[in-house]
Amino acid sequence: MRYAVVTIKRAQYSVLEARLSAPLATIQVLVGPRQVGKTTLIRQILDAISIQSFYHTADAAKARDAHWIAQHWAVARAYYALHKLPVLLCFDEIQKVKGWSEIVKIFVDEDRYAQRDIRVVLSGSSTLQLETGLFDSLAGRYEKTVLTHWTYAECRAAFGVSLETYIRFGGYP
Repeated sequence: MRYAVVTIKRAQYSVLEARLSAPLATIQVLVGPRQVGKTTLIRQILDAISIQSFYHTADAAKARDAHWIAQHWAVARAYYALHKLPVLLCFDEIQKVKGWSEIVKIFVDEDRYAQRDIRVVLSGSSTLQLETGLFDSLAGRYEKTVLTHWTYAECRAAFGVSLETYIRFGGYP
């Protein structure tokens, strides 16, 4: 039996796409529990947006210190320097990188000062670890978008879930 693949765009999609399609001064931060669509949302934006983008996940074994972030940021800066075009730089599961908030703050501040249009998306599922870094180092530099478990309307549209089933199992697709 074949199943039809249904692409669902969460309500946060249009807001995030609008923010990242225009020059912005704030980092976009996606937070929420595992398996609610943070990575999917980022990938949908990457597919839709018409600027050069770079996606990196800290799930990789090499992503354990700020040097990893610095390497990827250098590539985005090199692209910007060469083309003078906006760049979208995404770091998924950023809370897994030791010292992430301090290095992100330094690079964002440097880019603002140099007027480089490098747009940044950070995501993480460990809200406590992520928010500690946001409050400590990045206060005033980010906009947070919270993704929760799926709503009944989303589950019904994606999977044909009845209200009874949704109430029984919740919004965990």
